[in-house]
Amino acid sequence: MVMNNIIFFGTSDFAVSTLKELVENKYNVVLVVTQADQPKGRGQKISAPPVKQIADYYSLPSIQPEIIRDQSFYSELKSYSSDIIIVVAYGKILPAEILAIPLHGCINVHASLLPRYRGAAPIQWALLNGEKVTGVTTMYMNEKMDEGNILLQEETGINDNETAPLLSDRLSIIGGSLLIKTLQMLRENALQSIPQNTAEATYAPKIKKENGLIDWNQTAVQIDRMVRAFQPWPSAYCFYNNKLIKIWETEPSPGDSKSEFPPSSIMKIEKDSIFVQCGNNTSLKIKKLQIEGRNIITAKSFLAGHCVSVGESLREG
Repeated sequence: MVMNNIIFFGTSDFAVSTLKELVENKYNVVLVVTQADQPKGRGQKISAPPVKQIADYYSLPSIQPEIIRDQSFYSELKSYSSDIIIVVAYGKILPAEILAIPLHGCINVHASLLPRYRGAAPIQWALLNGEKVTGVTTMYMNEKMDEGNILLQEETGINDNETAPLLSDRLSIIGGSLLIKTLQMLRENALQSIPQNTAEATYAPKIKKENGLIDWNQTAVQIDRMVRAFQPWPSAYCFYNNKLIKIWETEPSPGDSKSEFPPSSIMKIEKDSIFVQCGNNTSLKIKKLQIEGRNIITAKSFLAGHCVSVGESLREG
C-alpha cells in the first residue's frame, strides 16, 4: 500500500503523540486539520489546540475549519491527493464525503479495546466502571461511531490510583507507536482488518457537567473512581455551605464504616483528612479539594481555614 500523502485530523493532547510519531518516522503529513482556537484557563485566554501548536512547531500546513460539512472544504481536502487520512481525538464526526476522499481510507486511533467503549469518553468510562485493563485500537473508519474494522490493538493495565489525565497520557503514547506499526504493516501488505463483534459492544457517551455531581449514596469505591475519572473536567463536585467544592484526591477507607450520620455527612476529621459517610456503610477520605474559583489545596489547609464540624453535610446541591 502506497502512503505518500497523509492528512491528519486531531485536536486534543491525546492526538499530539501520534502526530509527533508520524513526523519523526518521516511520514509525509501534507495537511493538519484541527479545531478552532478556544478560551482556556481561569483567564479564558484564547489558545490554539495542542495539535495546532505541534503542527506549527514542525512547520506543517494546518487549517482550522469552523464547518467541515461544506463543499469548499471537501474540495480543499481533495486538492492534497491524500493516500490516507489519520484521525485522532479530532472532536467532530467526519461525514461520508470526507471518509471517501483518501485513496486508502481513513484510520482512527481510539482509546479503548473496541468493540468495548465506543464513543467520545472511553477513558473516563473505563475508570468509572473499575476496569483493570484497557488499551488502544487502530481501525478503519466508516459512517458509524467507532464501528469500523479493527486493524491492531494493544492492551495495558489500569493502575489502582490512576486518574484520567495520567491514563490518557499513557494511552496517547501507546496510540502513536501502534499507528506507526499499523502503517508499516499496511505498507507491506501484512495486515488484514477484522470486523468488530457487535454483540460485545459497550458505549462511552460524552461526559456532561452534571455527571460530576457526587451522589454520596454510592459506595466510597464508586465515588473514588468518579474523582479519578472526571479530572480535569467536569471534576467530581459537591457543596459545602452553598459553595461548590471540587474533589481532587480521595481514598476509600478500608473495612466497614457505619456511623450515626447519613451519606454526605462528615463523619470524622483528622488533622490532614476529612472522612465522609458514603453508601453501603463505606466512607471516603478526602485528601485534596478546591473551592470553585480558587486553587487546589490539601484537606489540612482547608481545615485550617474553615470551621468544619462532624455531622455537617456535603450535600448534593
